[in-house]
Amino acid sequence: MTAKSATDIQRDSKREAEDDRKSLGALAVHLESPAERMQLNEFRELLLRPLSEIDKVVVGRYFFDEQTLRAIGAELGFTESAASHRLKSAMKLLREYHITLTCLSPS
Repeated sequence: MTAKSATDIQRDSKREAEDDRKSLGALAVHLESPAERMQLNEFRELLLRPLSEIDKVVVGRYFFDEQTLRAIGAELGFTESAASHRLKSAMKLLREYHITLTCLSPS
């Protein structure tokens, strides 16, 4: 088995992030009423609860505000690579957390 090149790893990471963005894309729709926006904000808060405050910002800016990793990094004083790493780690944590909740919930 051959080791992946840095380019392959970066490409896989971008593909994975894009898949995550598509799966959450329905949440980033234009909402008309204040009640709909309030419900989305409550859902967003619940969804991101297990994350640190900075990771909530990164995930929120990327998925809900549709900012680029470069823009997020610049806003927070990170490199694009550091923002990407935080996003990837946060998404892994969210997957594990929500899978655990699913397994623990009564049928």
